[in-house]
Amino acid sequence: MLVVVCLDLEDGIDPIQGLADCTALDGVDVTLLHVVDMVERGKLEDSVRLGLVRPVPQEVEHMLDADERATLREMYDRAASVLGTYHAGGVTLNLGSGRPERVIVSYLIETNAGLCVVGRRPDWKRNREVGPRSVGKVARFVIDHAPCPVLVLR
Repeated sequence: MLVVVCLDLEDGIDPIQGLADCTALDGVDVTLLHVVDMVERGKLEDSVRLGLVRPVPQEVEHMLDADERATLREMYDRAASVLGTYHAGGVTLNLGSGRPERVIVSYLIETNAGLCVVGRRPDWKRNREVGPRSVGKVARFVIDHAPCPVLVLR
């Protein structure tokens, strides 16, 4: 079985620790998935204006700045260590770009994942709101469209 853990740089490895605390991971392969939101970064234009050429898409790793790369590397190392203590199988880091909710669902379909783990919203540590707004748009889309069970952590 493959478990996909959706990483947000603000969350650190909290989702990994939450996963390890509530599920048995013996021999389970885990993919840490981080999606660079191209719309948020202003890299995509809504329309093509006359005379302007869209920039050629770059590889995701080149879009990340040095701090993001270092943070992701540190998160991967810490997550692999934590998951190793719970006897998880292989741990991999995968980077994607685009609209996070769509990239996550596409990745789940492509890999035939058995479980997806997402945080409830980007500011879940600060905002303890309950009700419809307690789950962000990315988590809501993944819950509604994922081909596998989704574990939402708070």
